[in-house]
Amino acid sequence: LDISNSALKMLAARYPDIGTICANINEDRVLEEILTKANYDFVYCSEVLSYLKNWKECIEIISKHVQYLLVVLYIPDDPIGFVDSEENLIKTCIKNFEIVHDIRLTSEQKVILFLKSKQ
Repeated sequence: LDISNSALKMLAARYPDIGTICANINEDRVLEEILTKANYDFVYCSEVLSYLKNWKECIEIISKHVQYLLVVLYIPDDPIGFVDSEENLIKTCIKNFEIVHDIRLTSEQKVILFLKSKQ
């Protein structure tokens, strides 16, 4: 799932057996509609949450439809994205998920969370 059709074309060329969906999940109900159309066990969000105005709602929606979530996110000291701190990310995630693994790459200012849905 990506908003960029060109990124998905590159992915499909490299991994032709993986299905892709081009969609803007900033729009209302798009993510929920995608997740209810098929069964997914796992969602991987790499460097995407900071771009989503509705990132907290997206995490909640994912928890209702998917068993596991992997979040990888760069959070600088003075973030300009929608995720404003590691603490806010963790607080939002633990409302809907249990933390299986919490990895901090402090020199790179990255947070890696492997989460299991409480649903």
